[in-house]
Amino acid sequence: MRNSSGNFSAGAITATGFTGSGSGLTSLNAAQLTAGTLPDARLSSNVARRNAANTFSGNQEVVGSLALNLASSSAGGEVLRMKKSGAAADNNVEFAYHHRPAGNELWFSAFNGTVTRHLQGWDYANNAVRFPANGSTFSINTTQLRVGVGTAVPKRRFHVEGESLFNSFGSGLEYAALTVTNSASGGVSIFSATSSSDANLVVANRGTGDLIRGFSGVTGGDLVFQVRNNGQVVCGDELSCKSLQIRGGADLAEPFPLSDADAPPGTVLVIDPDQPGRLKISSEAYDSKVAGILSGAGGVQPGIVLTQSGVLEEGPAVALSGRVYAWVDASFAPVQPGDLLTTSPTPGHAMKAVDVERRSGALLGKAMSSLSEGRGLVLVLVSLQ
Repeated sequence: MRNSSGNFSAGAITATGFTGSGSGLTSLNAAQLTAGTLPDARLSSNVARRNAANTFSGNQEVVGSLALNLASSSAGGEVLRMKKSGAAADNNVEFAYHHRPAGNELWFSAFNGTVTRHLQGWDYANNAVRFPANGSTFSINTTQLRVGVGTAVPKRRFHVEGESLFNSFGSGLEYAALTVTNSASGGVSIFSATSSSDANLVVANRGTGDLIRGFSGVTGGDLVFQVRNNGQVVCGDELSCKSLQIRGGADLAEPFPLSDADAPPGTVLVIDPDQPGRLKISSEAYDSKVAGILSGAGGVQPGIVLTQSGVLEEGPAVALSGRVYAWVDASFAPVQPGDLLTTSPTPGHAMKAVDVERRSGALLGKAMSSLSEGRGLVLVLVSLQ
């Protein structure tokens, strides 16, 4: 009903439209309003309000899922930007998610007001993640289960383009800097290839331990190959090669136990009849028990040493063939290169074999240097006969 002032004070009014501000209207169904403005004061406190600068102010919380469909002028346009209020700077970095050129990559980038860095990219056509987004510093292919460092296209489960460094600080196999295994029956654990003019593999031990150890057997506990710190190579079985050059010595030797403990290198030795398997210092002329010369005199070391560990008793190396220095007594006769040598009465010394009848079976070898008088070292080409 309309009161004396011309206003409606009670009851319901049905009309097809109203004009004016509508300030006196209450209990309206806002869902039916199709035009006009609504004061902010009329909005609920949980409604995010956008100001004239087209930004939202205050802290806004979204409970549940939120879908944003933002239009872009190109396939490489930005999808979503995030930063605090104010200009982008080192202490106010702006982050952005955006599609890239073909629309099949999503990048996560950062902008500090000067430089844009593409931190991460997802190529969902190939199901790969890259760091940075436009590079190949680090990449993950989740389809092929591959990781690449320095490459965007890893060819193995772990693919590194460039140098690598592994450091470990523990002792023993448990703390090895790199452990490589292959459980396949025909598998290969390590393959190395290069086209360099330098070495393919360099091994260095700055301590006192071995350079290389090789094991075999079901448990991998049988030591079959060893390169010691001084370069000595130890093989558990046969060593086969086309040719072998010995550069560290000049005679073929075998270790023998000695009955005399004070024999110096170059001493002439004979078989000890009282102690089978042992040698002793020679002391008789033309002794048919002559066995060889103790290696090591004059700085000449044995080139090859024959032994069978654990079977025969061992001792110092005795030259059986090749070149070696021997103690010679020239007081019996001067020695010249080419002279045949035999044992002498002087302990541990050889002499020139002048008695043709007695020297058979007692020859030690041939002199390769001379000794005109007294006692001294003579280079001998050992040839027992």
